[in-house]
Amino acid sequence: MKKGYLLALAAVSAALIAGCATSHQPPNWVYEAWSKHDVPAKQVQAEMRECGYRDVDRANDLSAREAAQAEACMRDKGFELDLSSYRPNNCYGKAPYLCKRLWGGRAPQTERVMPSTN
Repeated sequence: MKKGYLLALAAVSAALIAGCATSHQPPNWVYEAWSKHDVPAKQVQAEMRECGYRDVDRANDLSAREAAQAEACMRDKGFELDLSSYRPNNCYGKAPYLCKRLWGGRAPQTERVMPSTN
């Protein structure tokens, strides 16, 4: 009986720890958000630079117009943009420009969101 209880407790604890570990992961760098089948990260970065990105990590140095042109260029090259890592609870501080683009040009918050303890 005790062994089963301990195994169940361990499983629940592991699930809670795993959930907490992933909930506050920072968003991907911009070069990690762009993908194309079998294209390594170094090639993605090179293609981004050809499209006008200067900072391939955050791209915060681009105006809205420059960013739109760079994104169009990447799509024309066959790349896809995965925005799934960008969420309100991880877009704060010096987050990549994609965070600001997703929330109408404004950062959705300025402080980290922590789960409630209630």
